[in-house]
Amino acid sequence: MSKKPENTQPVPVISEGATLGVIGAGVMGQTLLRGLLSGKLVAHDRVWGGDKNPAACEAASQALGIAVESDFHARVPGADLILLCVKPNDAPVVLATLRNAGLRRETLLISILAGVGTDRLESLLAPKIPWSAPCPTPPPWSARA
Repeated sequence: MSKKPENTQPVPVISEGATLGVIGAGVMGQTLLRGLLSGKLVAHDRVWGGDKNPAACEAASQALGIAVESDFHARVPGADLILLCVKPNDAPVVLATLRNAGLRRETLLISILAGVGTDRLESLLAPKIPWSAPCPTPPPWSARA
């Protein structure tokens, strides 16, 4: 049986000086943020959130101690990693917002949108941006599709 190494430091999810944005400050977005922050995987000053609902922004900001805004356009060009945690029906508007706000080709996008594959996400953005979608999308012939 292997023994857990002592005095291990958390490995940050972004490099020093990089920023992480989370679009969607609902249950899933806040859960991911809370885990990243409490696990010391990202510093409070290196992460921000965005949501279309100003009340959700205020609640998330108070709960997490980070900036959460409904107008996050100015933060997009400087983001190195963005987690997309919105409802699938909101994806076209959110992706248009990111594109129009100056999303860089170097920004990594991670989606947790259930049932929305990377091909659909890529079709909503130009130029091509790197995507990761850890939630499996059921094939069209499955009972869940």
